[in-house]
Amino acid sequence: MKTACFIMFRNEASILPAFLDQIKEFFDFTCFVNHCSTDGGDEIVRHHLQNFGKGELFHLRTPGYHQREVTTVMTRRLFEMHSADVVTILDADEFLYFQNNTEFRVYLEAQLNRCEILSLNWLNIAPESFDGNDLFKKKFYFSQIGTLPKITLFRSLYELDRTYIVERGSHSVISLKSSDVRIHTPDDQYVLHIPIRSRAFFMMKLLNYKESLQHSFNADKPNEGRHIDDYLSKLGTLFESDELVTCYALRYAQHNNSEQVYNKKLLNFDFPYIQQICNDNAEHYIYDIACARYPHIMQSQTIYIHNIVIEYDYGAVFLSANADTVLGDVSYFHIVGQGTQASILSRLKNKMLRLLNTFKLIYKNSKQQNQR
Repeated sequence: MKTACFIMFRNEASILPAFLDQIKEFFDFTCFVNHCSTDGGDEIVRHHLQNFGKGELFHLRTPGYHQREVTTVMTRRLFEMHSADVVTILDADEFLYFQNNTEFRVYLEAQLNRCEILSLNWLNIAPESFDGNDLFKKKFYFSQIGTLPKITLFRSLYELDRTYIVERGSHSVISLKSSDVRIHTPDDQYVLHIPIRSRAFFMMKLLNYKESLQHSFNADKPNEGRHIDDYLSKLGTLFESDELVTCYALRYAQHNNSEQVYNKKLLNFDFPYIQQICNDNAEHYIYDIACARYPHIMQSQTIYIHNIVIEYDYGAVFLSANADTVLGDVSYFHIVGQGTQASILSRLKNKMLRLLNTFKLIYKNSKQQNQR
């Protein structure tokens, strides 16, 4: 049985090494699609393929949301061109709940004759702390099984209907022969999903999503993204309470918006197949932003500084490290100017050293900015 994996990623460099440990353990072949990453993730995957082979790397240059189309084409390609028997679709923050490859294959073999699609529900998990340091050495918590699944496709689906379409999010499939497609959703296996792996990640995710919504406003969905505004309004509390961030993580993509997590339990799983260190902290995002703004200067050199200001149309994000006070209202900073790598980093660092040594975020919405 030949196992294959498909992943489309964008700016996931901090967690990609750990994800690639998973790839090495479980899959015979992997199709990677890099969607306009600026954080060095491309180089990480290239290095993996050079050393371990068993895969191919594509680049999606077009901005926007193309997950449905790309996933459909690439999973079909894995069946047709690479003779896959099983294709698992994963994101970089999703991990298999198996101890090793042998256990995984035994499980798949047992499903071969019972379904065309194996639908594994998400199990949202949250680390015991959100500093972002050495993520997979931490303990994790879970609360309840999610309502959204991630799908694994068997060759029998491809042979039944070669025109199938994988829906956005890879939670389901559209098939002209849907009445013949057997879907199995087991209650003893899940995909472990880490929606929030650090405070740095959470802040960047919120603001990037907010910005994308503003640039693609849909009049038919005026409330889309309202929960993002709700999260942003509570940033001060987020810095004070791990419990609230844990709540958001464990409730991710669920209809229950309560800020309480009931029956939080310790996950009895230590990711035995992950060997690489995963640091998802401020330094990673500093590098990401610097590369995006100054690609001709930053190239792929490693940068380690503590402070940066990220400009948005409607506000600014301030990233730094170590303190216990929420930043008050401050001036709107801009990253501007040209120069060498050293001078740019020095300018950014000097600006931020005037602020508190903390990892905080100031959010000003577009209405406030437009009133100025």
